[in-house]
Amino acid sequence: MALPAARTDRVVLRPLDLTMARTVLEGQRQADWSPGYPTEGDRDISRFLTERPPPPDAPVVFLPQQIVVDPEGLVVGGIGCHRPPDEAGTVEIGYGIAPEWRNHGLTTEAVGLLVERLWDSGVRTVTARTAPANLPSQAVLRRNGFTQGGLGHDGFVLWLLVLRA
Repeated sequence: MALPAARTDRVVLRPLDLTMARTVLEGQRQADWSPGYPTEGDRDISRFLTERPPPPDAPVVFLPQQIVVDPEGLVVGGIGCHRPPDEAGTVEIGYGIAPEWRNHGLTTEAVGLLVERLWDSGVRTVTARTAPANLPSQAVLRRNGFTQGGLGHDGFVLWLLVLRA
């Protein structure tokens, strides 16, 4: 059973389906896209989704989502899990937002919504990675309860949020 769109008063997370992913890749601008959407990260996710389509029964919570500003209805970014949970119940998330919508708290809300959905789906631990100089993204994670876990082999800062011990 598909989950309904997740929402706050300002943000809606809407599944990015294969049709919309193809639209992103083809550069067919839509009337409900913010000027800075899609970002390069959104194009990367769309490419990955079209090259490796999920099985029809894949839980929506683990698939890419669009970040939509409500009530304007503008698509301003993307968020999602890199893969379904591993055997330990851990998922890694990623996210991005159009430049003109940064520093408005929307990414913080979107991460919070996704984390709530992951909790509801039984995930035990959520991880994320940020560039060392990406202080705004690090602030988003801190506001959502993530703690810094050191540097990864790729030089990115590792972040961790334990939902269940």
